[in-house]
Amino acid sequence: MAETDPEVQDILEQMYYNIAWHCCNLYITLAPEIILIGGGISAQPKFMEGIVKYTSKLRRLSYIYERMKIDLCKFGNDSNLIGALFNFLQKYDLAK
Repeated sequence: MAETDPEVQDILEQMYYNIAWHCCNLYITLAPEIILIGGGISAQPKFMEGIVKYTSKLRRLSYIYERMKIDLCKFGNDSNLIGALFNFLQKYDLAK
């Protein structure tokens, strides 16, 4: 039903654009080698397609974005849990 509802599609397109815009801002500010997207929403193929669609359009604004890479985290939906565990282990000096 959501796939055929134009209002829902507009909201999704705005979300993809906003995430792509924030990725561009992160790239300019922090200059990471790659921006990785994880968590539950990353399991939806259309999510990444939407972000790639808009980052491709935003790349045309400046040559600065030429080397920007965006990809999915290796551990997908579990990325946030693994990151939280790693943070806990470091905080309490248990990472060895």
